[in-house]
Amino acid sequence: MSGFHAEVRIDAWPERVWELLLRFEDYPKWTRALALSGKAEKGPMDHVVPLARRAGPIRRVSCPGEVTRLKPGRSLAWSFGWAGLVRFELSFELEPDGRGCRLRHGIEAQRQFSRIVGVRPERLLKRPFEVFVNDVRRRLEGPAPPQPKPLAGRKI
Repeated sequence: MSGFHAEVRIDAWPERVWELLLRFEDYPKWTRALALSGKAEKGPMDHVVPLARRAGPIRRVSCPGEVTRLKPGRSLAWSFGWAGLVRFELSFELEPDGRGCRLRHGIEAQRQFSRIVGVRPERLLKRPFEVFVNDVRRRLEGPAPPQPKPLAGRKI
């Protein structure tokens, strides 16, 4: 399958990241990259695909989806697209890492046509994909604390 992946370390307990990922209805409160409806349980859902364009805002296209994998506290995946035409799977894997965790996030083409047009979906989906991963981190870690300014005229 063709696709792309990202990994980010988050200074938050895996349980907090997991809880954030499962609350589909809250996504619009903290990210502009993805909108979902339905429940984080195996079965149908609605997925809104954010498509990046060379100029202008991200365009949103709604399509049917289905939660395909749900391992509590560990992994979540859903597929979205249109049967027989284009289908992708979006996945999340959590791994504890010290006082935080690693979030692996991927998207894979599942249908032949999806693989044929693989370069275009990557171009269209890469920016929103990266925005989402960074939004998770910002939501759970908060803004970075300001760095102290050096005192003018003093040598250290």
